[in-house]
Amino acid sequence: NGNKCGRPNCDPRLAPLLSRKQLQTIGVYLTKFFGSNVRFRILKELGSLEPVVCVAEVYYPDKFYGTRVGITRGVLK
Repeated sequence: NGNKCGRPNCDPRLAPLLSRKQLQTIGVYLTKFFGSNVRFRILKELGSLEPVVCVAEVYYPDKFYGTRVGITRGVLK
């Protein structure tokens, strides 16, 4: 189906961003997820002026899953 970011409702414009490596941490967001503390590292592509999305890497307390999920701006405050 060509979906590269693992989510059926994912914006296809996110796929290239999710595969790029030159990412800069622009923030960290802590939240509870299924009863566990989860840390999202909010990433942005270096040199990009794209205002629509950021990328978050999900960290659980005991392990790093390495999942990059596209998050539309405005979702994380």
